[in-house]
Amino acid sequence: MERIIGVNSNCYHGYRIEEALEGIAAAGFHYVELTATKGWTEHVFPSQSFEYLIQVKERMKKLGLAPFAMSGHCNLMDKERLQDFIMNIRLAAFFGCAYIVSSVGEAHLEDKDKGSDELVAEHIRMLLPYLEEYQMSLVLESHGEHATGAVLKGITDRVDSPRVGINYDTANVIFYGNVDPVSDMDSSIPRLFRYSAESRTA
Repeated sequence: MERIIGVNSNCYHGYRIEEALEGIAAAGFHYVELTATKGWTEHVFPSQSFEYLIQVKERMKKLGLAPFAMSGHCNLMDKERLQDFIMNIRLAAFFGCAYIVSSVGEAHLEDKDKGSDELVAEHIRMLLPYLEEYQMSLVLESHGEHATGAVLKGITDRVDSPRVGINYDTANVIFYGNVDPVSDMDSSIPRLFRYSAESRTA
């Protein structure tokens, strides 16, 4: 299986998407995770015009960049945010992304609602038809109050779908979870998704 190395356009937070793409390509990378994170980095976003999104897509093609994932963080504990996330799934499909990434809570906005792991799993199960329709996988990023692999494995086990796994952010595990990622990762390995250029599944 071919491993890929991608760059999140959020590395260029505060810059326009055009500048981010130029920088990523100039650095010699070929894969990009587009950022559509409300209130933080909206490099691409469902509210942008179709014409503009086409321009971004064409720009990536010209630069030789493949958009393999989208950072579309929404609070999955909040049922009112699920429609926003569905729009992000559709946006990710428009760009041909195989993966969509979200934290359990908001990444950079204040959580307006909180809930149990079972409630989160219930909400994620509501998203499964859309993931199936667009042949996409959802990966939950270790972040905030859900910053350890052990916690995320508990949620993904409850969902129990091959379309849902874990995007393990080692820095967040240390910063938010205050645990050793080497030991924490062991428990979550069965649910870790490995990005490849060959497949739309784990």
